[in-house]
Amino acid sequence: MKKVTILPTLLTLGNAALGFTAVATVVDAAYASSSDLHLYHDKLKIAIFCIFGAMVCDALDGAVARLVKGTTEFGGYLDSLADIVSFGIAPALIVKAIIKLDFQIFQGINWDPWSKITWLVTGIFCLGAILRLARFNAENAPDTESHQYFEGIPTPAAAGLLISLALLYVIDSSLKNVMFYTMIAAGPFLGVMMVSRVRYTHFVNKVLLGEHTFQYIALFAAIIVVVSALGIYEYALAAGFLAYAFWGPLVAIFKRPKPFEESPRREKPSVMSRN
Repeated sequence: MKKVTILPTLLTLGNAALGFTAVATVVDAAYASSSDLHLYHDKLKIAIFCIFGAMVCDALDGAVARLVKGTTEFGGYLDSLADIVSFGIAPALIVKAIIKLDFQIFQGINWDPWSKITWLVTGIFCLGAILRLARFNAENAPDTESHQYFEGIPTPAAAGLLISLALLYVIDSSLKNVMFYTMIAAGPFLGVMMVSRVRYTHFVNKVLLGEHTFQYIALFAAIIVVVSALGIYEYALAAGFLAYAFWGPLVAIFKRPKPFEESPRREKPSVMSRN
């Protein structure tokens, strides 16, 4: 077996550990649901923030691996396995808990009509994430070059949108009904977009690590300051993930290549990059 670089591997394992913690916390929330509403919502919030933490680990492991020249095929496969837990199973379970437990126990709505809808919403999302990650590994050979685009929305971004909606559902009672039906629509939509061929910009490599003008950096910093000062980061996260999810389809619709125009060459991503 080839040598494994420790730091990127630890970051990837941190991603998996946070994903497992999110799953375990959702199970704890289910047990607490019938007795303590506040504890139930608190545990759901913990599970959601665990997934956000997993995104940080997932964003760093590829960059660190390239920095220390430790990109390996092992790291790529490990990253995909961790992503299945953190960005496939865990977000689906959070949404399933909300649809089933919250609306059945706390809202007094009969569960029977929602049983199949819940499976479709969460099942299509989870299966889409698994297929997305399997296709990513099958189509992209090991490469040390960082890439700028994805085909299909990456699993961390899809999970980010779903759990951002779930977070708004938990913290803002005025948005409960809106977020509930938005999550139901978002699950299948994101599942389909993950396995689509729609082109998405690699946010970390293209937006955060790419070269930009001073005005762009100043605007980005100003947005962060305003969001932090107003304390609306939950809403900003949801708006950002929502914009990213629809950006790919909108660009594909309005910037279709001309007839006989050669399509852009697909870039091979690093095996330690986000999927």
